[in-house]
Amino acid sequence: MVRISTSLTPIDSPKKGECWSVFSPLPTPMRFPAIIKATPFVVGVLLMVAATLKAQQLFTDPPASADLQSSLWFRLLLIEVEAVTGLAMLLGFCLPFFRRAAQLLFAAFAAFSFYQLAFGAKSCGCMGSLEVAPAAMMIVDLVLFVALVVWRPAAQAPRRVAMAWPVALICLLALLPPFALLAAAPAGPDVEVTPAVLGLGVLKPGDRRECAFQVRNPGNGVLEIDGIESSCPCLAVKTKSFVLGPQSQFVLAAEFDAVRKPDFRGAVLIQITGQTSAGRTVLLGQIDVEVRE
Repeated sequence: MVRISTSLTPIDSPKKGECWSVFSPLPTPMRFPAIIKATPFVVGVLLMVAATLKAQQLFTDPPASADLQSSLWFRLLLIEVEAVTGLAMLLGFCLPFFRRAAQLLFAAFAAFSFYQLAFGAKSCGCMGSLEVAPAAMMIVDLVLFVALVVWRPAAQAPRRVAMAWPVALICLLALLPPFALLAAAPAGPDVEVTPAVLGLGVLKPGDRRECAFQVRNPGNGVLEIDGIESSCPCLAVKTKSFVLGPQSQFVLAAEFDAVRKPDFRGAVLIQITGQTSAGRTVLLGQIDVEVRE
């Protein structure tokens, strides 16, 4: 008589002392839909597109902020990591390693998009100059993170795996020369001011005029400006410091009072300046006015 055991043992169950995590391959050989099998292609294309758009933004509008996420070298490093990871996912090199790297990237991207959303930013800055809503990008990041957790790469030939690191290193080094030239390029503007020059026209001695400028932070980092002053005592700035969030703006109000310089006659161009947290002097507005009898 043949005895048939009715006890069931889980397939690929963890051994004693082992555990699974979201960064480990799934324990059972499941059959995934076609959309899950396309995960490395979708992730690779998205990372390459994001790296290309960020690089294009660096060449056309270099950052001037001293914040970590807006600094030049941090963006260069991020572009390198995105490009190498995306290329590895597309070419199928070292997929187990780069799958984990992509998981960490998209988890960090989702957290940063949530931060931008909470701060009220109009664009997350994930696609360079292309404006993408932080809420939309956070959903995409979370979906791809889950897809990377569910998907697991097939076994690779030893020769193909051995080629992965030289290829990744060559790609990394190939990106360094243009970025080294970019590092020596002059930085872009810290703020954008509208209007660039405000004309008050012709005023009489003793006249007063209210004026205002719209100051915008074009970067993706927080910008602190203090030590605001004007080049003429006849112009009083009502705010001495303010903080601009990413892609946000602030209305800077001032008052021109000719009484403060009673003997002045003629035309003058008055400048309003301030200091950033990085110690850079920024022009916050210019007023063109003429005083005569």
